[in-house]
Amino acid sequence: MPNLIRSSCGLMFTISAISLALVSQTASAEIYKWRDAGGRTQYSDKPPVEGFSKATHQEIINALQSKELCAIAPKTNILKTASTFKASFFGFGTSASANSISGGSNPNTGLSSIVGSSNRTRSVATLYSPLNPNNTFNVDGKKVTAFNSPVKAPPKPIAAAPQPSPASTAAASPVPKPVAAAPTPTNVATAPSTAPAPTAPASNLIQVAQMPAVDISKNMLADLGSTKAQITTAHSLPTAGAAFRNECHPSHMSNDDPIVYPNQQGAAHHHTFFGNTSTNFKSDVGNMSASGNSTCVGGTSNRSAYWVPSMIDTATNTPIAPTFAIFYYKGPEHPEMIQAPPKGLRMISGNAKATNDTTASNHEFTCYTDANGAVFHGWQKSIPNCTILGEELFMHVYFPDCWDGVNLDSPDHKSHMANKNKALANNLANGCPATHPVLIPTITFGLKWKVQPGQTKTWRLASDNYDKTLPGGYSGHGDWINGWDEVIMSGIVKNCLNKDLDAAGGLLCDGRMFAYGT
Repeated sequence: MPNLIRSSCGLMFTISAISLALVSQTASAEIYKWRDAGGRTQYSDKPPVEGFSKATHQEIINALQSKELCAIAPKTNILKTASTFKASFFGFGTSASANSISGGSNPNTGLSSIVGSSNRTRSVATLYSPLNPNNTFNVDGKKVTAFNSPVKAPPKPIAAAPQPSPASTAAASPVPKPVAAAPTPTNVATAPSTAPAPTAPASNLIQVAQMPAVDISKNMLADLGSTKAQITTAHSLPTAGAAFRNECHPSHMSNDDPIVYPNQQGAAHHHTFFGNTSTNFKSDVGNMSASGNSTCVGGTSNRSAYWVPSMIDTATNTPIAPTFAIFYYKGPEHPEMIQAPPKGLRMISGNAKATNDTTASNHEFTCYTDANGAVFHGWQKSIPNCTILGEELFMHVYFPDCWDGVNLDSPDHKSHMANKNKALANNLANGCPATHPVLIPTITFGLKWKVQPGQTKTWRLASDNYDKTLPGGYSGHGDWINGWDEVIMSGIVKNCLNKDLDAAGGLLCDGRMFAYGT
């Protein structure tokens, strides 16, 4: 029987085996993980009969550092003969010798020690627990703070964007200054939302509240994306009408959300991502343009992150990837006043908590066929029943286009943005309210799925958290993080949108265009 310890996170692990796995990446110990009937992840060197997988060394480290794996020591003086422990194993440069490590007089201090063999240097993970309010333990009579204590290392949900290097600054062309009270965009350090507790009726089946159960073993295969910018000579000229379109393939699926649940792996409902292939729970949301491949036409010219709640076929619990996705940047009224969105701007549009037509917002569905362009059901807030052979299901998500000129985010991820007043925009003004004076391109997501007649009757969005007898789709919404190359986006705004040109087919309106490639 493995030596199991019930942790304060509701997780279970074997001290000796995980110790060996942590000490060396080449250790022979095999650690397994699985979900129990309550949806909790379990770790052990003795797996259950079925429904398990081998946990990698990095997964264990991630679980420790993200507090997914933490433990309570049932007794004090867990380790009395350790010679040296090195916190630098976990990225902290301090080390200390210890003849004894104890949790003090309180038997529930939250201290856990994970050690290697007695004849070598011992790596010790000292873990924070809510039962240890001071987040400390004793080493040779000195108080030491647990390495993952929230007091010592608070999460950084919305980090300030790193300053560009001199080289990149020199290469970038000037960006128009926003008309705003503060000249520099400000990151708003908002606390991550608390995720609802999931249940797991099967090892690969994840369900939260009334949301559709999703079999994550059926996630799409991740698209590696383009590793470089793809730009070529244009073979046509733009026409009239301020618009730019960028087609992006689905990149991957996961239960991460770096805007709503930063640094919380798997905390969100199921999402389908487009664009930046590196988008996950620990993404640097203020600097998306600096890393990751891209599934967008034009390659790494656009490392923006786009995501929506996944479409789920509830008959099979399968997440369904769209067959086509295009992202619009438009300026129908006074395009000459449009400014490029700032680096790191992010926002959410729509209402993920909507349960009916009244509460749903900023999205719409229809059934459509390319054969004759007919829209059979009209636009509606719920998923229609597409009954004609050859039809496709379309979904649009519309984003606000007036920025406050200061904040790259806000606590609700919406308040720093506002919709322009089209009546005012028909006058000389740009249509934006005084509180949000900067007009940026109007961003719209356009997604489509191929369907068989009647198939959409069992389809729901992964975020539909309401009675399953009601139509699916009311919770439609989208998330966006600006990861455009600043020079490219400034050129699109200046050469296409400001000049009221329609850049169809990826035209950059300067004699170049985006190209397909890897």
